[in-house]
Amino acid sequence: VLLSTAMGCCGSSAPLEYPDAPENAAAAEAAAQQKFDAGGPVQLSGVDVVIRGGTVPGRKGPWLPFVRMDTSRVPKEFYTQDHMYISHVQSGMFWVTDGGAITATAEDESSASVFHFEVGETQPGSKITDGDFVRVRDYQTGNYLTAQDDFNKLTMEPLRPTGKGNEQQEFELGKIARPARFRHNDIVFLESWLSCVVEADTGCAETPLLARRWKRGPPQQIMCRKKRLLEDKSTEVARQMQFQAFDLTGNAMVTRSEMGYFLQQIKEGTDGVSLDDVMAACDPEQVGGATRENFAAWADSGTMPEAFFNHGEALGNVAQRVRDCLEEEAALIEVLATLPSDLIEKTRATFVLLTGEDLVEKIVAKTSEQDGYIFSNYWQLAMKQLLVDPVDLWCQALQDAMDGLGTDEDTLTALVCTIPEEFRDSIHQRYKERKGQSLLAHIKSETSFNYQKVLLAQATPALC
Repeated sequence: VLLSTAMGCCGSSAPLEYPDAPENAAAAEAAAQQKFDAGGPVQLSGVDVVIRGGTVPGRKGPWLPFVRMDTSRVPKEFYTQDHMYISHVQSGMFWVTDGGAITATAEDESSASVFHFEVGETQPGSKITDGDFVRVRDYQTGNYLTAQDDFNKLTMEPLRPTGKGNEQQEFELGKIARPARFRHNDIVFLESWLSCVVEADTGCAETPLLARRWKRGPPQQIMCRKKRLLEDKSTEVARQMQFQAFDLTGNAMVTRSEMGYFLQQIKEGTDGVSLDDVMAACDPEQVGGATRENFAAWADSGTMPEAFFNHGEALGNVAQRVRDCLEEEAALIEVLATLPSDLIEKTRATFVLLTGEDLVEKIVAKTSEQDGYIFSNYWQLAMKQLLVDPVDLWCQALQDAMDGLGTDEDTLTALVCTIPEEFRDSIHQRYKERKGQSLLAHIKSETSFNYQKVLLAQATPALC
């Protein structure tokens, strides 16, 4: 399991969810920690993966969740009173209304009307799923889509009370594919109270909306697009993950060949796009490829649709995962060697929460698989040391330089003279706990004369 702060192996799409998910992620994580401390089932809301509703489900084989949990992004799921644009799939035209008549004549979102769905007496923010009976409300005028019969054009009228024609303003939502949740860019049908499906009359210049036929086909298909999602710019986390996915070779740069591959593979938004123009925009310094900063600036400029980067992220992640599986040892080295030291303990704790196993023990088991080691398994030792707390690592190195027969003066000098200032006090405290004597006392017992004075002066903690 790789954190998003590590490599580009993390995936995209929505977080994995399991039943009975708490609505408040912060409260869920606090409750998870309490359960974990008490030895109970675990829930986790982390950087990449969300596991809710108890213990991790049993799985066979490797667990590769293609998930990027970026909680700052607008969710793709629709909720009641989420603003949306509605388009007729066959013609590509958007619904527009003046509060009375309603047609499918707007060429894009800028000239289209904004709508939202209401479901019965539910509160704003309630989930919308396949099979719900919805009311379609125009945001500007407050009027509702109305199907008086199966012959006349659909109109927008004020809300009708129960028992006075309210059924004419309710439509059954039918999705064209799974899952049941209603999401951004879903293709759906709206069925009126007479079981007729809403469609746009493309044979008429006005392209009015009708509900005359029971048939569900291309003329009846509509697509709903979430207004906030269209207006939302990608976050820094998303751009970082997208850059890592586009960087197939892992050299911290998106080269011309890599960009050409994605332009060839992704069809949406790439018609008429020149590779030369793209590289000129994302590599203005002409250094041979796009750096992460230039890539993010180009992506945020809006010259390419956001769907291009989302699809590219998915493609890149699949390629990266395949590469990691084929070269698993190289991937393990790459991840552990680039893990920031201040995230080591958090990574180990998160691994326990996600898998119920200790990361170091798993690495020991993994590195024990290789044959050919006679005396020392340095591959295993190196991998274990990459997960050691930095303070413990310094204490261990200092102790190794002085323990045993003789003192490794070159190593001791190099270590004492390069102790990080932020770790100095912690190293002295931890060393005494491990060794039973202070670092200064140990140095004094192993050295002499002017060399001793220099090392003691260099190793003295700031508190002394």
